[in-house]
Amino acid sequence: MRSKLRFAARGSSGFPGATLGRVKRRWAVVAFAWVVLWMGGAAMIVHRTRQAMTEISEADGSNFWVSETLGSEGMAMQWLLRVPGAEGRFSRLVREGTPLVRVYGACGLYLVGSPELKAARARLASDDAEFKTGGCLRLPMTVRDAVSNLPKSCPNLKVPLRFWAVAELFRLFRVF
Repeated sequence: MRSKLRFAARGSSGFPGATLGRVKRRWAVVAFAWVVLWMGGAAMIVHRTRQAMTEISEADGSNFWVSETLGSEGMAMQWLLRVPGAEGRFSRLVREGTPLVRVYGACGLYLVGSPELKAARARLASDDAEFKTGGCLRLPMTVRDAVSNLPKSCPNLKVPLRFWAVAELFRLFRVF
């Protein structure tokens, strides 16, 4: 009787805790894989957000739409609209950017529904700096004029999530 109990406690292989050890190892491997994936994903999101801030900070308006798809400026704007901390990033663009970038920042604040939009509008209401609008004609416009009419000019800067996601996947495949 005593030998049967000893064998049952050891598991099917005859070694003490062999079955329990394999289960623990499997869970440890799964947990380690999840941690690595989450850390890698977080690093990619931080990298892409920094890249988007750089692209939008250097924007000249010529690359928001490229042959009816999002260009690098459009992709950067979509990314910044959808990651946490968008309000702070757009506020920074309003304070530090070129005339077009300041307008992009104000539009971003408008699209995320930020309470900081009121202060940004007040700051930009007297800004007579000119920038050229995107598109074929590249018409000049002042920051003051663009900011006074945000509800008309900004909604077309945010595309549906599925459109942006597909464009972001194509951008990712171009990188590799």
